[in-house]
Amino acid sequence: MTSNNQGPASGAILFGRYLDSSEIGQLQQITSCKFTIDSLTKFQQNSARIASLFSSHQTNSTEAVTPSVVTRYTLLNDIDSNPLFVLQTSQPRTDYQQGVWVEDIFLIAAIGLTITLGVTVSVLLEVGVVRPMTKLASQIESMPLNSELSKSNSKFDADEIAIVANSAKDILSKKFEAMTEVSRMVGHDLRNPLAGIRNATYILKKNYSSKLEEKGNAQLKTIEDCIEYSDKIIRDF
Repeated sequence: MTSNNQGPASGAILFGRYLDSSEIGQLQQITSCKFTIDSLTKFQQNSARIASLFSSHQTNSTEAVTPSVVTRYTLLNDIDSNPLFVLQTSQPRTDYQQGVWVEDIFLIAAIGLTITLGVTVSVLLEVGVVRPMTKLASQIESMPLNSELSKSNSKFDADEIAIVANSAKDILSKKFEAMTEVSRMVGHDLRNPLAGIRNATYILKKNYSSKLEEKGNAQLKTIEDCIEYSDKIIRDF
């Protein structure tokens, strides 16, 4: 335009710099970021992703190339707003890697804690429950049925196991007492009819033995023998 800002303009002047490797190196130092710039045509030949971005009119895309590196692609336009270059910027995935490490640490710690807790609980159950209960069962099996049963001392230290042991002893002692009482009642009730049979046999033998035949006296003798045998069974019982 003229010095009086009048036109129209008769042309245009463009200023630019040649973007070579040394220029890119200086830009990387200034920005502290690793990047590359390639022509779109060259990038489309090597990257199907950039080709798809260009066809869908997107200008930016981010991609996790590896678990440790993330890459961002940006389309750069020329003076006529036509996409011409691809700016590729790569950054380490520091936060992601730290998250993975923390997740692995928590997972390993959780597994270790679970195993430790399981082993501890198993040992406590074995020492505090299984062994004492096994010992209790063995002691109960070997307990004698006598009147001194409830007076025997417990061999268990744990309060709960000692309570169970004493309860088992009390139950066995009560059952033994009940058995003894039943045996006394049965013995007493059986002796009364036996005494009656013995007296009746004695009277029959005294008053009527002379009138009975030999076979009848033999039957009386059999009754007396059975009475003696029954009386012995009752005494033993």
